[in-house]
Amino acid sequence: DRYQRVFNNIILHAVKGISDGNDDNRAVSAQILRYCMQLNSQFHTTTIVPRCSGPLWIAVTKIGTISVCASDLLSLLAEVLSRDCASFLCSLREAHSSFSYDSLLHKLSEFIDHDSAHVNISTFHALSLIVEPIVKAAVGNGQNEDDINMSICKLLSRVFETYYTNTWAHNETDEISRVRDIAWKKTIEALASLLTQEFPENTAFVSLTLQYFRASRDSSSTSPVKIAAGTTVRDATFDSHRKASYALALFYEKLCSVLQMLPNLQNIIAVIIETMLQSPWVDQCEAACLLQVAISSNANWDKNNSRIPSPFECDLLTSYLTISPISILLKEHSK
Repeated sequence: DRYQRVFNNIILHAVKGISDGNDDNRAVSAQILRYCMQLNSQFHTTTIVPRCSGPLWIAVTKIGTISVCASDLLSLLAEVLSRDCASFLCSLREAHSSFSYDSLLHKLSEFIDHDSAHVNISTFHALSLIVEPIVKAAVGNGQNEDDINMSICKLLSRVFETYYTNTWAHNETDEISRVRDIAWKKTIEALASLLTQEFPENTAFVSLTLQYFRASRDSSSTSPVKIAAGTTVRDATFDSHRKASYALALFYEKLCSVLQMLPNLQNIIAVIIETMLQSPWVDQCEAACLLQVAISSNANWDKNNSRIPSPFECDLLTSYLTISPISILLKEHSK
């Protein structure tokens, strides 16, 4: 009992500590709470998640670009979400009348570009844990599905951008890539649960495809996802663009499996690839080749129903083995 009282007091002081004005105090408090959550429940009787959810989220929203406590607070957030995401969301709804699920996703996405690899990892980890529960909670609480759909589409666009830009290429590690891939898959799953057979024109399908090929959308067109400003294809490495092609192929595969009432979707994808193979821009032609290979390599495609030919069945692609693509010919002619 004495040990329980000691740990209970430590936890209560740590909960207060994450609201402290000093970054170091918030960091230490977050470390203590994370450690206590990993202890056997016999050491304390305090329910940590409900108590710390409100103060933790306020602390996260106040993280600055140079806050030394960012990694510790986000690590604690990921720990909380992994243990009781539903309680965390419920506590925030009760404590903050102005709280919205959109703001939570938006705030977390801001840390994707952080200079710290530890912050990047914690952010992707937290996103992968919370994106699906947020969709369920939002729909269950009667939030407009179009609004949450838009938020998920924006998040998809934001995560997808990291595959082929050099935003934190100097920071990228195997662990960052691993948790980023998990967050990407979870976000796709979350979006898939919101999709209908109507498949309107303004969807993540259009936006992500344009992002991948770095094509401009007409300024007069409205879209739930703006084409993210960042480095161009020429600034991206071949390996990063290859990773982006596999990420987009996974997204296409999920769409085709969910939207089975749209048999022409695979035809649309095939036409996009064939069109980009004939692009006068070398970068877009290369991107189309990579996407063709990525789709053909995806074991989840239904080979019997697929309308997208394999690389060796694509006459246009195989012709490039003997004849240079239009983009190469134009580039050589310009010299």
